[in-house]
Amino acid sequence: MSKVMYKYIIIVLVLYGSASVFDQINIDQPSTAFLAGLVLIIINMLIKPLLWLVTLPVNIITFGLFSFVISAWMIMLMDWLVGGIQIQGFWFAALLSLIITLCNSLFIEANQRERRRRTYQ
Repeated sequence: MSKVMYKYIIIVLVLYGSASVFDQINIDQPSTAFLAGLVLIIINMLIKPLLWLVTLPVNIITFGLFSFVISAWMIMLMDWLVGGIQIQGFWFAALLSLIITLCNSLFIEANQRERRRRTYQ
């Protein structure tokens, strides 16, 4: 599978899992998580690079930490676009962004290690 498909699966699982753990993140139906994941992938592919480019000076000054703010904004935009999902406030969007980023990083690193291991055997 492609990297985008892995990211989509991780986003859907994190969204659904977060809705189970946090009261401030609500998803009406499980199918809404699939739609929200798709919308978030599209937003991250189309809008996030442009916004990152516009905020590049701020991102440089903050040593890249402003990228979490941009990711939280993308999640808030996804929340606004998709009906049936409610994320209450910026801080829960930022927390969700952090969890998605960590899960993506861990899974992609584990996947790359597995590929290297298979290559050397």
